[in-house]
Amino acid sequence: MNGTTAKLKVPVYDDNSWLGPSINITAVSLVFDTGYNITLSSVVNLTLYESHYFDFSFTADTNILSNLWAHTYTIYVDVQDNSGWKYDDYWVRAWNYYYPSYKFVVYLPDQKAVVDLSMEYYSYRSSYPPYSFQTVSARLLATKADAEATTAQKFVTLGNFTEAKTHYQAAVSLYEQAFDAEKEKGTAIEDAELNATIDTADAALKEADAAMLQAQATMNQSYGYILLGLGFILIGIGAIIYAAKKPKTS
Repeated sequence: MNGTTAKLKVPVYDDNSWLGPSINITAVSLVFDTGYNITLSSVVNLTLYESHYFDFSFTADTNILSNLWAHTYTIYVDVQDNSGWKYDDYWVRAWNYYYPSYKFVVYLPDQKAVVDLSMEYYSYRSSYPPYSFQTVSARLLATKADAEATTAQKFVTLGNFTEAKTHYQAAVSLYEQAFDAEKEKGTAIEDAELNATIDTADAALKEADAAMLQAQATMNQSYGYILLGLGFILIGIGAIIYAAKKPKTS
């Protein structure tokens, strides 16, 4: 970030056997695409197949390295063999097929916030696009977040990072609201389904109880008919006995 200390550790490895058993590194330079140059001048002796690390430290300053693009840079190494012969080696850090693609970027505070917020937003967006939400309210919130992010990116292209930050913050907030709406609605639906299941179970239980009571009533009624039938039989037997004992008239 602008005004902070940037550090770069550069390894230099001696694999040039044709230069002899050792070499001297007399200087290592870090040269940016703007011409900004930082050079470490010190003699370091490297034996064959040995490495040495050179530490660069400088202040990231947008007056020297613009915050409007990512900077390429080249590392130059001044080498001297034991006979005193010198040559330069270099390592380019740029966007192309043959070399590593690391670059150096200086951010303003709001610009750094924009980068962080945009990464957070697009993480939400890629994992849960608006159409993946089940509720209408959550989809609307996610769609509004998309609109805010589009506006934010327009301000980025204009270099207005303060406005871009505001809109990216809104986009992230809207997506988090969409998650909350989905969670709240989903919980309500689950509760409703659970209550419906419980009500159905209660109704079935009550229906079963009613059926059991009906069955008991039917059984009791059947017992009544049986007992009543036995009563008739007993009355019949009693009547027969009474008739047998009754004195006959002449």
